[in-house]
Amino acid sequence: MEKDHSSEPSSLARDALLRRGASSTGVLIAVVAAVALVVGAFVWLTPTRGPQVVETGRTTAPAKTTPHDAPLSVIERDAPRVPTSTEAPPAALGPQRFVGRGRIHGEVLAADGVQFPNDWSLVVEPSPTLIGSEYAITKRIEFHAGERAFDVDDLPLAGYQVRAVAPSLNCTDLSVLLVKGSEVVFGTLQFKPSGFIEGRVVSAVGTPADGVAIVLEEVATKLRRTQSADANGAFSFHDVLDGEYKLYVGSAETPLVKPGDIQFRAPSLRFKDVTLPATGTLLVETRSENGAPLSDVEVSGFGTQGGAFRVKTDFQGRARVAWLPPGDYRIEGKSDDERRGRVTLAVDADVDAVAVVHLK
Repeated sequence: MEKDHSSEPSSLARDALLRRGASSTGVLIAVVAAVALVVGAFVWLTPTRGPQVVETGRTTAPAKTTPHDAPLSVIERDAPRVPTSTEAPPAALGPQRFVGRGRIHGEVLAADGVQFPNDWSLVVEPSPTLIGSEYAITKRIEFHAGERAFDVDDLPLAGYQVRAVAPSLNCTDLSVLLVKGSEVVFGTLQFKPSGFIEGRVVSAVGTPADGVAIVLEEVATKLRRTQSADANGAFSFHDVLDGEYKLYVGSAETPLVKPGDIQFRAPSLRFKDVTLPATGTLLVETRSENGAPLSDVEVSGFGTQGGAFRVKTDFQGRARVAWLPPGDYRIEGKSDDERRGRVTLAVDADVDAVAVVHLK
């Protein structure tokens, strides 16, 4: 039986088509795989970014964004530039800032109600607070025609305090720092009214301490002003300038109570009432060798408990000294013609003691 070959071409064509289809599928799969690989690599290599803030022309602050769960990347910044040892620091900050000369000029005003003085002084001195005060010098310039402007040239660069001084007037202080780059400074001072300090002193039993000595000492200058309490035990110091003071009751060397510390600022200060401890009184009589009274004799005395006094006897040869701490006193008298005498006695609290001094 003869074999039929009419169907062979169709079989061959079908086999070829099958092979071509398989090849196309493989290529497609390979292409898809390659694309997937590229996309995966891009996603894997791209850094994760948080929500971005878009800057607009509006002045309102941008809305807060939610922090990303992943740790943020560390951003490296340039380290601050540190001058090398060969680089010179700026002149205003370096060791040479106080090398050179400068100038302070300005004007002095008067507060309301203050008459500008004809005679006054300008004081330029080292500042108690500014740096560079160790390079400063002191200058005092006198004015005698009511000048209101001042100009001080050729000053070493330094820290200064500038003030105007006039009798019975306060003045504002001016702090001035002269350094390289600021060698010339303009400032304004102002005269202001002075003030007063008042108070009252009573005895141990509450009566007015009439005649007790009150001493006001300026701490800065050690200048002292002394007065006696009046019949009401009151005292008042006028024309007091701003500053620190000490108030003594009795002599400054041997006060009857602890000195009072005062930080005064005009216009006034009322010092608290002072109560004295128990004290005694001494009546001194100065006489010649024959017993006749000697007037105008200078008598001084010092006690073992700190009391001290210096008085002159009257025309009857007598002097009364009150407000003395109890104790033993050494009393000495000296007349104008150089006659002298001395005596020692005890002074008790609330007792009037009598000391008779014979001068030879």
